[in-house]
Amino acid sequence: MHTASIEQRRDFYRYQTAYAFFIEAYQLLSVLGSSESLPDELRGALWLAYFTAYGKPFKQHKKKGLGLAEDFVPQEFASVHEAHVVLRDKMYAHTDALDLVDSNNRLLNALAVCLSPDGSYIFARATIQPTPLNIVACEALLCALLEKSKSLKEAIWETWLPNLSLTPGVKYEINIGTDSDEVVTISNFR
Repeated sequence: MHTASIEQRRDFYRYQTAYAFFIEAYQLLSVLGSSESLPDELRGALWLAYFTAYGKPFKQHKKKGLGLAEDFVPQEFASVHEAHVVLRDKMYAHTDALDLVDSNNRLLNALAVCLSPDGSYIFARATIQPTPLNIVACEALLCALLEKSKSLKEAIWETWLPNLSLTPGVKYEINIGTDSDEVVTISNFR
C-alpha cells in the first residue's frame, strides 16, 4: 500500500469533504433560487440544510485540524462568507435568541404568531433568507470555493494515484488516523 504523511492525508480529507459539502450547498441554492413556489416550511428546511452544508467544512473537527481555515475563502468574498457563518451559527445550526440583532437592535430570532381565520394561533420561527441578489453572491462564493477545494484535492490525489493499488469492488477509506501511514485502509462500512 502507498503511504503519505498524516498532514497530507488530512489535507486531502479536508479538501475532499469540503468539495462534497460545497456541491451539496450549491445544489440546494440552485433549488432555492429557481423556485419561488416552494412552501414556506420547505423553503425554511432547505435554507437550514444549505447553511449547515456550507458551514461544515469550516466547523468540522476544528480543534483536530480537519476544518478549513478562514483564509481559505478568497478575500473578495469575506463579507458574504462572514454573513453565512453568522447565520449558520446564530440562526440555523443554533438558535441564539438574544445574540442576533439587526442595525436597529431588533432581535432577529423571533417567534412569530398569527391568528388564523378560524381563530387558532399559528406559531413559526422567523428566519433571515437571502434575497435573489444575495443568492447571486452566494453562488459566486460557492463557485470560488468549489474551484479551490477541487484543485487542492485533485493535486493530492494525482500524486497518490500512480502508487495506489485498489481492488475493484472493495471499499476503502482515506486513512486520517495515526495508527498507520497508509493512504487508504479497507473500510469497515458496508
